[in-house]
This record gives sequence, structure tokens and C-alpha cells, in this order.
Amino acid sequence: MSRSRHYLWVRSFIAASFVASVVMSLSAQPHLDRPAWSRNADGSITWSGEAFFKIVGPNRVAVLLDTNHDGSIDRGFAIRIESPLEHGPSLHFESAHVEELPGYIRVVAGRQIIEFVTPEATIQRSIPPGFEIHRFVGYEILSSGGETGIAIARDRFHR
Repeated sequence: MSRSRHYLWVRSFIAASFVASVVMSLSAQPHLDRPAWSRNADGSITWSGEAFFKIVGPNRVAVLLDTNHDGSIDRGFAIRIESPLEHGPSLHFESAHVEELPGYIRVVAGRQIIEFVTPEATIQRSIPPGFEIHRFVGYEILSSGGETGIAIARDRFHR
């Protein structure tokens, strides 16, 4: 294996391990169904379900999603940001839509928007009037999905 391929493999493994560790920090419960998603005309994927936003480290922010309302996480997105955050809100949204594009994640819940943006992003959406936006600019978006079996600890999230 060439040095650059080895580097990419190690980086991918570390990224997947990080997202899994964020999701697993919420405790375990069996997962039941497949996630609900749709592919849009522009190539983006939209996931729908119950969402949780949390600062998970000084340079990491995550959105965790339960797409089938079975009480466990089946999708996770995290961004590594350049400016450290010392503290911030943990948010819970009963109903949210998460749009996924290369280098760009957008969560829309009610009148709030959370965006993860990297230099890799080729498309950014406009902000509708009257929406509150939280934008996190970073250098890498990590995603994980599938049957995680991780239960949602709702008492760790506050409105």
C-alpha cells in the first residue's frame, strides 16, 4: 500500500471512529428500522427525523439523527472547526430535515438552521427571512450511519 493510500485509509478510519464514539457516548439500545431519506435533483440527500445538536469537544460539533423514531441514533454528522468553542447549547428538535452534500450539512428545524460548511462545499443554500442560523465553518465533515443501536439520552439535551 502506498504511503498516500495508507494515510487516507488511516484518516478515514479515525474519522469513522470519531463519529462512532460520539454516537456511542449516548448508551445502547437495539435499533429497529431503516432510516428515511430522499435523494434530491441536485444530488443532495435529505434525512428526516428527530435531531440532536451538541458541542462534543473544543473543536467538534455534532448533529445526531433518529430517522425512524425508535429511540436510537441511526445517522450522525460532525464537523471539525478551527476556532475552539468552550461551551454552547445542546438542542433537541422533535422534527428536523438534514440535507447532506459534499462539504455541507444543513439542519432545518422549525425556524432554526444549523449549517456545517467546509471549503469543499460547492453549494450553499440561502437563508429564508425570519430564520435563526448557526453556521460552523470547519475543515472536515464526518458522517456515520446505519444500525448503531445507540439509545438517545434525552436528558442530556436541553431546549
